[in-house]
Amino acid sequence: MTLSVAGMQALPNRATAKAFALSLALACAACGSGGGVTRPTAASPGSPVAAPVSAQLGSPGGTVTSADGRLTVHIPAGALAQATTVSVQEITNTAPNGIGSAYRLGPSGSVFAVPVAITFRADLSRPAANQAVWFYDPTATDKYWVPSGSLLRNVRNNLVTSQSTHFSDWSLVASDPSQNMAGTFTVTSSLNVSTPFTANGAVSLAYSGADAVERVYLLSGSATLQTVTDATGNVCTPDSATKNLIPNVAEAFLSPAKLAWAGSALWDLTCGTAPDFIEMVFDDNGMTHLDCARGFTSGAAAPVTTADQATGDYTIDCTQSPPSIGTLRVTWNFLRCGGTCSTGDVCATASAYDCSSGQPVCTDTTFVAAGTACTTSTGGAGVCNGSSGSCVACVQGATCTSANPCAATATIDCSSGAPVCTDQTFLATGTACTSGTAAGVCSSSGVCNACVTGTACTSTNVCATSAAISCTSGGPVCTDQTFEADGTSCTTVSGGVCLSGTCQSCTNGASCVPASPCDVGTLSCGTTPTCVDTGTPVTCPSGQTCTNGTCA
Repeated sequence: MTLSVAGMQALPNRATAKAFALSLALACAACGSGGGVTRPTAASPGSPVAAPVSAQLGSPGGTVTSADGRLTVHIPAGALAQATTVSVQEITNTAPNGIGSAYRLGPSGSVFAVPVAITFRADLSRPAANQAVWFYDPTATDKYWVPSGSLLRNVRNNLVTSQSTHFSDWSLVASDPSQNMAGTFTVTSSLNVSTPFTANGAVSLAYSGADAVERVYLLSGSATLQTVTDATGNVCTPDSATKNLIPNVAEAFLSPAKLAWAGSALWDLTCGTAPDFIEMVFDDNGMTHLDCARGFTSGAAAPVTTADQATGDYTIDCTQSPPSIGTLRVTWNFLRCGGTCSTGDVCATASAYDCSSGQPVCTDTTFVAAGTACTTSTGGAGVCNGSSGSCVACVQGATCTSANPCAATATIDCSSGAPVCTDQTFLATGTACTSGTAAGVCSSSGVCNACVTGTACTSTNVCATSAAISCTSGGPVCTDQTFEADGTSCTTVSGGVCLSGTCQSCTNGASCVPASPCDVGTLSCGTTPTCVDTGTPVTCPSGQTCTNGTCA
């Protein structure tokens, strides 16, 4: 494959292309104002501090924790194809702003089919939001510590977790994520006319510092090669569609505003007559393709470079200088993590870009009070739910069907931020209902209580001879049905006897029901209280007669 690079010289082989890509990264790292900004620099590998902790793990996965307990590697099922000795070794920390020791995970360079979780115990002396996870590959030709692509912070348990498909050196790092940037780019290249290609990339720009001239970042990320077809129509297969970019320094100059950055990656190809590799090398600062015309793409939107956003559309045009080898066009959109944005959610009062996934996602941060009226996306009435910024369809006072079998009417209440069917009136006390699968009755407060009228029960009254459940009050009440004869001894009071169904103290001359129940009886208290029949009939009201001691 013939590729044109600096000075319009051809790159004859893959090794030369890779060497040039690395030299580009190192050259970019040397750019800048030379002022007081702390610039990202290459680092040396850390040295072992303690013996590694290891475990033999296989397809089911497992965990390994460092000797000091600060780092735990969680390997899920399916990540390992075969039994592997997984190790965690504490090493000296060479990461910029590293917190405590770093850790070397082994086997070094391992690649996993399923991402593994690398979890640090956060430093309690600083906010968890200002702690990130960075990694370093001691075998790579570039020697930068770079931020992990995604983070999950468990503030309650003081944990910071990164997911990764590879093993290398890892460190917890003090970081202000609100100054970082992240975003995407697209490269479309026909510099080799036989194999034009497109690659889509995602980058992270870790903030390093600023002075009166520029803001400086460490740029890292990846590029994914889209389908490549050779000159004869063969579809080429890359060794890996996604390749990591060689880390380099990006600079956002303040006046005139411009982002100086670069990217490079290399793909081996397998296809009929197509070249054996594709190299992507570009920059917008004139360090590559020196004999080609270059500049922001004519007719495209003007570039933007601020602390909150960097956008651009840049073309390197090599069609005018022989040999004509085509053009390369790169577009980018990088956003500040923590920068303000708008999700369009009517219930949000503030939103900011969240980069914990590795890319900026506009996320609501504060909301109006739950229950605040809003208009849904379909134009209907709604209320804000108070937690996610969503406007939930809800019409206050609309009728609804209650799940309560004792509710007579119910209406919608929106005050909680969601429609809640709320009982308004209830069926009459004692109305039959079903409580679960059991028969019941409605209480005065609208509760369906399990209750079966007439079911035998045990009375607490010592003078009752039988009792049954009554449901008329809205719940099961054990009600006495028959009683001991008056004068029957009882024990709940001293010297008590049953009188009119209750245990009472014996009183001489008290009325009682004698053996002839329609006669007047008086109580005679002695060793055994006795109801004495006076022989005088019970006098009933006009129109009633006495039957078994009861006038009716």
